[in-house]
Amino acid sequence: MTATVQPPLPDDLDRSVPPAPPDGPRAPGRIRTAFEGPGRPWILGAATLAGGAAAFFLMGAIGLFNIPFILRELPQGLGPAETSLGLTMLAFAFGFFLAQPLAIVRAFGPARWSRTVTATSPLGLKGRAANVLVRAAYGVATGYVAIIRGTPALVQILLVYYVFLFTEPTLVLFGESSAFWAGLVALTINTTGYQAEALRGGFQSVDRTQVDAGRSLGMSTVQIFGRVTLPQGLRLVTLPLANEWISTFKTSTLLSYITILELFGWARSSVAYYLGRPLEAFVILTIFYLAINITVSRSITYIEKRRRIPGLGSLAPELPLRPARRAA
Repeated sequence: MTATVQPPLPDDLDRSVPPAPPDGPRAPGRIRTAFEGPGRPWILGAATLAGGAAAFFLMGAIGLFNIPFILRELPQGLGPAETSLGLTMLAFAFGFFLAQPLAIVRAFGPARWSRTVTATSPLGLKGRAANVLVRAAYGVATGYVAIIRGTPALVQILLVYYVFLFTEPTLVLFGESSAFWAGLVALTINTTGYQAEALRGGFQSVDRTQVDAGRSLGMSTVQIFGRVTLPQGLRLVTLPLANEWISTFKTSTLLSYITILELFGWARSSVAYYLGRPLEAFVILTIFYLAINITVSRSITYIEKRRRIPGLGSLAPELPLRPARRAA
């Protein structure tokens, strides 16, 4: 009878990792894998909505609020919800373009931009003039972000509103009153500061080797930013910008204090005060905000995962460490 010789294990095989069980993953693993894969955001979103719906009908069944009244009044909130969404989307879009130059100046600092302005300025700025210009721009950008992040959004909204009220009280543009435009300007000013910080973090997160590779190919500083830093930085801040959109949408509730009939103002005045149903009013408000915010959040998460560049902005998965060998 011939003995079977076991081939030697290769030297690079990690003996510290135990072999996988032959009968597949354990029960917790099966539960976990059900929520993995490209459809995970939608599954979690559906589970969240299902749990909220169950809690809603349970509280209605025990008499905390009137479910038929809520279902009857829900369609009346579509108009105010459209106003809130319109203001949020316009403010976010304007803020995104205004935040980019602020983020660029803050991300790379005055020293680097002084060299860039000196080399590329069409005005012929050289030396001290370029340095003064860039340092002034950096100071303005840093001060703007500090003021916006350091003051309450309600104070900013009221300040802009009273500026409009005292300068252009009868302004009507595209069928909207001065209060609407004051709210739009205030939201834009607010979200610009926060988006600038998110974009700054994205630009600074681009790996230095990517910039060095572009420089080795003969690209200028502007070309490196446009073709390397900007595309990768925008991908890295997709989720932070989605969070900022949701935050801006929730901040729009403060516009009711300057007479804009958005979602919160409608629920408070028309349902809570006029109809005398305060609890039902804020349950309706909760339904609208959860439906919109969860939909936006899960959609952006799904798109970000589908379009993510492997390895961009994340470390490589850690490999199990091999035990140190003793010296012979």
